[in-house]
Amino acid sequence: VEQEYDQYTGGGSYTSKVELTIASQMRNVTNDNPNVVAVFTGHSELDGAVDTLRDLYEANGYEFQEVNLATNTEIDENATVGLIAAPANDFSQAEVEKLQKWLNNDGKLGRSLMVYVNPNGNCPELYNFLNVEYGIEVTDRIVYETDSNRIIGYFEPGRSGLHRFHHRYQRGKGCGRRERGAAHHPF
Repeated sequence: VEQEYDQYTGGGSYTSKVELTIASQMRNVTNDNPNVVAVFTGHSELDGAVDTLRDLYEANGYEFQEVNLATNTEIDENATVGLIAAPANDFSQAEVEKLQKWLNNDGKLGRSLMVYVNPNGNCPELYNFLNVEYGIEVTDRIVYETDSNRIIGYFEPGRSGLHRFHHRYQRGKGCGRRERGAAHHPF
């Protein structure tokens, strides 16, 4: 049981993860193919980023594997999701090629990559790969929607562990005070 305090309303709530845990474990028992997430580490990721993501995925029934592309020659074939968790240091060309090969999956595709950007990171090789292969440009700009009627899947700051993590590193980076709304920002 977890207790949360809402600094905006002064109220609080108690929550339990029992139902989520039971449902996740039942799904694991009945699933012939394990849900594997490969998190690519070894690039001075932000403190807490990997742990926060591990907690989130393991709570939802995923097997979480840390993979250092500089030292590992292969990525688990069962991994369908890859995560890059806010690296401070760049990937080498060889690491980018391993990542690209894994994503291509011998032409079968079917794999996803999520990239969380470290606002203090210096990763031109990784950012170039994202831009050339997927048309994703990493910048230091922020997109922020202030009208909650236009938001699908509204998140309130402080409600989810990952969003709390986002806010902790965004203070002083253009988000001077916490406001209600949804932000898509460079990490």
